[in-house]
Amino acid sequence: MTTSTYQPDTVVLSALLLVGLVLGGSMFYVLVFPAKPKPIVCPSPTATCVDIPSGVSIDSHLNFASSNVKIKVGTFVQWKNHDDSPHTVTATLVPSGATKFDSGELDSGNTFFVQLTTPGLYTYHCNFHPLWMRGFINVTL
Repeated sequence: MTTSTYQPDTVVLSALLLVGLVLGGSMFYVLVFPAKPKPIVCPSPTATCVDIPSGVSIDSHLNFASSNVKIKVGTFVQWKNHDDSPHTVTATLVPSGATKFDSGELDSGNTFFVQLTTPGLYTYHCNFHPLWMRGFINVTL
């Protein structure tokens, strides 16, 4: 009776090691360098721009410009702060099934955007100036 000894297939083991290194390297790259969202070009056919004008924090006659917007479902809305003071864009009422949005603090020059995919009326305000900085977005099919 003859006995055989196990001989590992070095080609298969080398291929498995190479595949493991490639996958590990790819995962490392994705974790260290995550994808960044593409900036919105505003205005565009798929984006509506709303400005936070200079002086709005001290002049209660100013507001989001435009404060009343009508858009189609799937359109992006971008707010840009042109004022020296920080502001927020905070949803106060959204249609059933939609998610509320909140920009957090937007410093001068910063932007915030959302894509609205549920039709209906969205109302929002600035948390720092809720008495006069208010707006709404009517999203239609």
